[in-house]
Amino acid sequence: MSFRPTSLKDRVRAISLVGILAAVPMYSCATSQSVQEQVAVTPEVSQPAPVATEPVMLEECNPEIGAADYLEAGFEYIQKNAVKEATHSFGCAVSTGYLNDAGSALAYWHIAAGHSDLGHMDEACEAFTAFILYASDLLEERAERSNDFVTNFSLEEKLDQARATISVEWAKRSSYFGRSEDSPIPVHNEDEMQLFFSYLHDCFFKSFDRNPISEGSNIERILYECREDGGSEEYFFDFLDR
Repeated sequence: MSFRPTSLKDRVRAISLVGILAAVPMYSCATSQSVQEQVAVTPEVSQPAPVATEPVMLEECNPEIGAADYLEAGFEYIQKNAVKEATHSFGCAVSTGYLNDAGSALAYWHIAAGHSDLGHMDEACEAFTAFILYASDLLEERAERSNDFVTNFSLEEKLDQARATISVEWAKRSSYFGRSEDSPIPVHNEDEMQLFFSYLHDCFFKSFDRNPISEGSNIERILYECREDGGSEEYFFDFLDR
């Protein structure tokens, strides 16, 4: 499973990961003022709108309300711990089609976190997938020019979390995913691998026995053991960025 994006504005509609769920805790939704200031709304005449997946919407949105107003409402609802209303507001912001890439990444992150808390797990996974696409673009752009949003929103850490979440649910639902060197779990770094096991099993004291399947291979066999209950599981990981 690859998370690398292709083209930007048509991708969200092309993603089909319905049924691959994200059973994760609500990540921190607190967003600093500096992050909010870096999220721009695209002028309505400048470009076509990206298409949001329908499950993001909890109810009909008001076309007379702009993207910036919906974002602001979403943050206000977060402060009130009104998860359903916040999730709806961020979904409506996306549906306007006038968020830039940073705004889309921010909105989809909060949509995914909100749906996870609400138990709408299919929708949470779809939103995490859309977040991955926009976040990947922003990280590529940062290589060419400075992007404060990437740092202030901890975009790289959130990208690891989103990818690990989806991989965990693949592993939970599939009898073969990650269970052999022929079907390894794709990860981009060590943090993503560690998050996978953290989400898979709530265990504070854990250990890993790691071995590459062959010399020079990016695929590792990892035996995970929880010292609290004595449980152990074996998974194979393909470290893509080595």
